Amino acid sequence: MKQLCIILISICFFACSSKKNNGVETVLVLGGKADNTSLIEFEDLFEPVGVQPLETDRECLVTNVSKVDVFEGDYYILDRYQQNTILVFNSLGHFVRRIGVLGKGHGEYPGISDFAIDRIRRQVVVLSAPSKVYIYDMNGTFVKAKDISKSLLWNIISCEDGFICSSNHRTYTEGEDACLFYRFDEEFVMQDKWGEVLPQQLHVAGQTSSILQEDNGSLFYIDNYMNDIYSLNRKQVQYHVELPKPMPLKYLVSTDDFMENQYKYDYIIDALLYEDRQLFTYIHAGKYYMAYVKDGKIEKDGLFHGILPNLYKGGDGDILGVVSAESYLQNRKKHFKFSQDDSIKAGDNYVILRYRIRHLGE
Repeated sequence: MKQLCIILISICFFACSSKKNNGVETVLVLGGKADNTSLIEFEDLFEPVGVQPLETDRECLVTNVSKVDVFEGDYYILDRYQQNTILVFNSLGHFVRRIGVLGKGHGEYPGISDFAIDRIRRQVVVLSAPSKVYIYDMNGTFVKAKDISKSLLWNIISCEDGFICSSNHRTYTEGEDACLFYRFDEEFVMQDKWGEVLPQQLHVAGQTSSILQEDNGSLFYIDNYMNDIYSLNRKQVQYHVELPKPMPLKYLVSTDDFMENQYKYDYIIDALLYEDRQLFTYIHAGKYYMAYVKDGKIEKDGLFHGILPNLYKGGDGDILGVVSAESYLQNRKKHFKFSQDDSIKAGDNYVILRYRIRHLGE
């Protein structure tokens, strides 16, 4: 009986996976060979541009980076762990201001899940779980707060006519209230909701640096659980990634199950969309892999050699990596490919690494 149940579950999962590929614009089959013929070095894909140390002061020390955005030359860095705020630095790395503060008073939030810069209306929106937004002007002055949904929302992105939030398959609502995406107007009045969530809430958070991304005016959602890149403009899966031995969803329900099986199965770690190119990092056969895709064609896919920081889109075509001073000093030459800089010392604040993605095959 136990074997029969396992077979039925496997058939059901295969059928669901096969059905999922219907209507997908592009299917990418990844799983490079673990040998030197497909080995990918850092410099194969990235060209160093420059290093920007951030001002070292107790008021603005970064302890962990959850998100980075750039607006009018300023860096907006979300530290959700110790600082629990958005730290703003100018293009020279000087500390400018904080956006919001943790607390229970007027204009303070109990926690911060994500933030979005509304470039049209020039404001910063903080998303605080379960589903409340705190709005500030660009100087960090509190404007207003509003509860926006019954669902548990984790991420937010600004769009031309308002905002889109995602539940990331981790909502506790059911029925018509349980959706993957929620679209709001500029006043956070709900306009639409769509996208089927998985029947069981997943408690293992995805590792993607930017779950919601903008690229050339289009918006995308990176679904680590289903290995999809979802076009929010078209309301459909644009890319589906097939891996040799994908992580079963049942191991994503609890952190303990995931930790026990994280090297037995394959899964996407991160994805970055940049113009006509996509970069994927993923675990395959217990090892770290990277794939470079252009126009839906896999140009490079193989075992990655080195250390790769979390990557974020910057201004003027830059790709940003934000690392601690200690990590930079240990890896600047061998892995990050920067020459020696005696101005950065151990114990200094975080460092912004600026890169450009190389054009392969051109």
